[in-house]
Amino acid sequence: MLLILQHSGASDGARAGSGSIWQPQPDCPAPAKCGNVNIPYPFGIREGCFRPKGGFNISCKQEQAYIGPDIRVTNFDVVQSEARILTDIPSGTVAWKYNNEFDPIAWTSRGGLRLGNHHMVSSAKNRFTAIGCSTVAFIYGRDKKGSNGQFDQFTSLCGSFCFDEGSIEDGPECSGMGCCQVPISTNLRRFSLGFYNYNTTKKVLNFSSRSYAFVVEKDQFKFKSSYAKADNFMEELARGIPIILEWIAGNETCKEAALKESYACVANNSKCIDVIEAPGYRCNCTQGYEGNPYLKDGCRVVNIADINECNATRFPNSCKGICTNTDGSYDCKCPLGTHSDDPKNKECVPQVKLVIGICISIIFLIICISTLLIKIQRMKLEKEKQRFYDQNGGHILYQKIISGQVNTVEIFTEEVLKNATNNFDSGQKLGAGSFLRAMEEERVENILDTSLAGASMEALPLLQEVAKVGSMCLSAKGKERPSMAEVTDMLKAVRIAWRDLLVSSEYNVTEVVVDSSEAPPSGNPSSAVFWTPDMQSLEVETLR
Repeated sequence: MLLILQHSGASDGARAGSGSIWQPQPDCPAPAKCGNVNIPYPFGIREGCFRPKGGFNISCKQEQAYIGPDIRVTNFDVVQSEARILTDIPSGTVAWKYNNEFDPIAWTSRGGLRLGNHHMVSSAKNRFTAIGCSTVAFIYGRDKKGSNGQFDQFTSLCGSFCFDEGSIEDGPECSGMGCCQVPISTNLRRFSLGFYNYNTTKKVLNFSSRSYAFVVEKDQFKFKSSYAKADNFMEELARGIPIILEWIAGNETCKEAALKESYACVANNSKCIDVIEAPGYRCNCTQGYEGNPYLKDGCRVVNIADINECNATRFPNSCKGICTNTDGSYDCKCPLGTHSDDPKNKECVPQVKLVIGICISIIFLIICISTLLIKIQRMKLEKEKQRFYDQNGGHILYQKIISGQVNTVEIFTEEVLKNATNNFDSGQKLGAGSFLRAMEEERVENILDTSLAGASMEALPLLQEVAKVGSMCLSAKGKERPSMAEVTDMLKAVRIAWRDLLVSSEYNVTEVVVDSSEAPPSGNPSSAVFWTPDMQSLEVETLR
């Protein structure tokens, strides 16, 4: 069964006099009312109180408002150009069958809806839905495309299956287990509903005997497992399934409509909006005004203190993205990473390219920061190496290498250093050995070689002075270590004092020529070793 919502004929609506605009007659209520439903113009109940030639006439039966003969209406929204209707089994706008039934002809229509040229099923706010187990439902749509008489056609399938009774779970959204949902086409004015013949097992029939197919407002439908397992969904159908319709004032463009006496945007401070996909146009009040743009004095100045278009309770469909209230109006933008051609009316969808671009930019930024930190760390290490080089006499060593005073420089590997320090034993650290402890405790004589242990008391201060130089060179703190030049000066002074001590000594001194066969004949040797019983193998400069 296909319900057809018919348009009125020439006698439909207000009579337009020559050169006059289409407006309701003076005695028409504004707005009209049927039961609890307010009916704003361009809709109306009585002849002369609704806009002609657009299917805007409403019938009121037993306190129920109807578009056409059988479609119940529960709400009108002039600002959004929307109307909420209820579909049910009696009106033939939903489809159902027993699961053991087979249609003799494939793709047989079991229900549907046909609207006029000024009304469309909202693709953004409705979904095609099927309920049942072993259920494959279809929706077939056909719509006039533009003003050239061509038609668009589309078909969508929705499959709902169940393994067993326990696999069906309550919603609120459909998961495909007992219930499924798919989007519908835009600009949909007529559709048919039915089922594909699908073999159902006896096991499924025992707990799911019926299948249903319908279009429903997505925000108003919450699935319950009992809908697929029992027959109580028939009770929901009796109450009606909500659908959101969109409507336009005419099928012309704004530019075309403005030239005609039937132009609908008649209010002061109103504006015309092209609805390209319809095609057609609708009317709104301009920024800072609110009300009904289809009435001559319908748009009134907004009381900013009272109006907040971002109030979700008062304006639940004003924005599909992020709403920002402004003086006399509001802004609607999609969240970062999403986009929409019209965020006030169309859902925001993920913007894949933007997300990928942001991720790549973040990765690139991390790489750049890491590279910069590594470079800064290397610069710090180079400065530290240079500081140690300067601090430990590196320049002096370099000059000696260049001048030839040092012929060989040996570089110690980690393995050699590991063996020399007993695997970097902490007891061998500078400043932790017995030599420095002896210096701190002023007992240098206890660590002297046995050949020097018997040195005279006059020589002991000189030995202590040499030990002091050694302890300074072994300091763990670079600032406390003397430079090579300072070490040279201190040792030179010790050697001079040592020579003076030997000259003035009362010890018997024996001069021994190291190699008599090569001794110079003059008897003035250039090099000699002086020996005393108490000081063996101590080399000093030759007396001249």
